[in-house]
Amino acid sequence: MAMFGFRDGTAWVADDVFVTRDLRGDVLVERWDGRGVRSAVVRRNSEGFMRAMWIKLNEIAVDGIPESAL
Repeated sequence: MAMFGFRDGTAWVADDVFVTRDLRGDVLVERWDGRGVRSAVVRRNSEGFMRAMWIKLNEIAVDGIPESAL
């Protein structure tokens, strides 16, 4: 099953994925599929369709490790 993509020209994200934002602003999308974890990284500096996808993912992302923990 898809974790994210485009439907009718609009960025779409599955309800059961976990999205994390790292300190550089890249986003990690993860999903448990019953056999293991599937993941994808979308870079902050993406262009074109992937930039639109990054914007959508960034809206729902949670921050990863806080700087104070490093």
